[in-house]
Amino acid sequence: MCLHQQIEPLVAAAEVPGRLRRWLSRRDIRRAPRDVRVETEWWPLWEAHRAGRTTLMLAAPSLWPELEALDLSGGRRSAPTATDRLVAPQIAAAAAQQRTGAETLRLVHVPIHVLTYRMEGRRYAAWMDGVGGAVLAEDTPVADSSGLHRRHLQIVLGTAAVFFVEGCVIEGFGPTLLAFAATGIALNALLRRRAARWVRS
Repeated sequence: MCLHQQIEPLVAAAEVPGRLRRWLSRRDIRRAPRDVRVETEWWPLWEAHRAGRTTLMLAAPSLWPELEALDLSGGRRSAPTATDRLVAPQIAAAAAQQRTGAETLRLVHVPIHVLTYRMEGRRYAAWMDGVGGAVLAEDTPVADSSGLHRRHLQIVLGTAAVFFVEGCVIEGFGPTLLAFAATGIALNALLRRRAARWVRS
């Protein structure tokens, strides 16, 4: 059985500029965005139910696979009403059911605020989840230098402290060098993950 529902946004379009400013501020971008424009559209997801578990699957191609991890539990559901702003699904129900093995399948349109803003002569774009308020962006303005310097200093001091402790505890040049290399690889992987979340959280 396949049902069709629309989720009402918990984050209103009028709240988007303020949330955008806070999101930028958390990334050490203190400058105010200009000419913020917001359009709300409803993106299609297949909600698959099987053995008491629920999974989401994109029903149309998207740049954001993170949409499949949205928490839709807080949104109020209703029959589709914003028909002019519903993105049409491009993946058939039969294909979704085959891929997910769902016992029941529901087409759910979730609210996404598509926003653009201008900063220092350049226009940027982002998406905001209309249920939870998460922001997805491929590109952001350059952070203020004070924030960047503070974060760089924290990274340098933290790395130096780890290397110092390893040098004091581990005996022998070879084992110490191996420990330094392992620590460097681990720190690099951690920083790459933090950088990815920095833009998309």
